[in-house]
Amino acid sequence: MPSKKQNRNRNAQRHTAKKQAKRNMNDVHFWIEEDNKLVDWDFSIYDSIKKINNCIGERQYEEFDKKLSLEYFLYFNKNHNDTLKKAGVSQQDFYTIYSEHFPMNMNCFKNCMYYKKHHPSAVVKVGKMGWRKKHGGIHWEFG
Repeated sequence: MPSKKQNRNRNAQRHTAKKQAKRNMNDVHFWIEEDNKLVDWDFSIYDSIKKINNCIGERQYEEFDKKLSLEYFLYFNKNHNDTLKKAGVSQQDFYTIYSEHFPMNMNCFKNCMYYKKHHPSAVVKVGKMGWRKKHGGIHWEFG
């Protein structure tokens, strides 16, 4: 039978693992593919990110496998719906409000959902986004 101290340690480890998993769920990028074209938005902050990380060239993307993509999508969709519910905002009201701010930096999931609402044939992709480093490799800023 585990001691009280062992139980406390085990509970602390579980709490840390849950916290880590939650934090990692936010390290992702969403973009759109429509008619064999990639649709993503460019923000001025990206220039600073590239400079700070010694990166060059165009953005690079790597899609997660289907299982992981679905896990991230469901997680973000649930959080989005829960937030709207707590605020008493309907989906339709969200799209009306968001239209005044679309696209928004650091809101790739909402940008994709708003875009898909207006372009039903669009496909939401889930994975990583970053840039090539000057001396090789890829810096994955998101994902």
